[in-house]
Amino acid sequence: MYQEKIERIMAETLRNAGLCGLHYEENQQSGNTDFELHKYTLDGIYASALGKLFSLLQSESSLEGKREIYSKIVSFRPPYDDEHLTSIHSAIIGQSAQYFMATVQDENSKNKPTEESYRQSLIQMFSTIKAFNRYVIVGAEMYLSQEDKDRVDVLAKCIDTDRDVIIELKLGDKSAHKQLRSYAVHYENPILINITESTVKRKRQDIIYFTFDELGVKPSL
Repeated sequence: MYQEKIERIMAETLRNAGLCGLHYEENQQSGNTDFELHKYTLDGIYASALGKLFSLLQSESSLEGKREIYSKIVSFRPPYDDEHLTSIHSAIIGQSAQYFMATVQDENSKNKPTEESYRQSLIQMFSTIKAFNRYVIVGAEMYLSQEDKDRVDVLAKCIDTDRDVIIELKLGDKSAHKQLRSYAVHYENPILINITESTVKRKRQDIIYFTFDELGVKPSL
C-alpha cells in the first residue's frame, strides 16, 4: 500500500536527518563546524526523499493514492529556512504538480459523458420517452447514402405521418442546426430534433429542441 511506502520514506528521511544532526553536533564539540555543508547534506537527504515520493506518485494507480502522495510532496520541506536550498527542491515539486494535474485532467475526461453514452441510453429508453411516444426507431448511426458517409445519430419514423425523424445529439449547448439541415435534403419533409446537455441559446424555428434532462435521459455507464 502507498501509505506504508510513504511512511517508510518519511521514517528513512527522519533517521538520516537525525544522523546528520548528530554528526553536526559532534563536529561542533570538536570545534570543526561547517554549517553550510551541514545544510547541503540535509538538502541532499530531502531531495532524495522527494525523488522517491515522485517515483511513488508515478507508480501509484489510484487517484486517491496519487492525491495523498502529491500532498506529501508539496508539504515536504527541510527543517531550515533557506531560499536557495528550498529552490533546489522546486524542480521535483514542479514536475510532481504537472504530473498530478495531468492525471486529474485525464481522469476527469474519462468520467465525462460522451455523445455515444447518451445515444446508447436514448436508444434503450426510446419507447418510454413521452415526447417520442408517436415515434419508432429506425436505426442509429445511419449513413445518409452509399455516396454520403455522414451518419445520422438516431433515425426514427413518425407513426401518424410516416415522416422521417432525424435526431442529432450534442454535448453542452451546441446547436446541430447545420448538420440537421444538411441531412434533411436526403429526406422528404423530415422532423428535425436537436438534443443537448443544456439549453441551446439560439433556437431555429424548423428544429425541435430538447435537453437530455427534459427527456429523462442519463448517459449510460
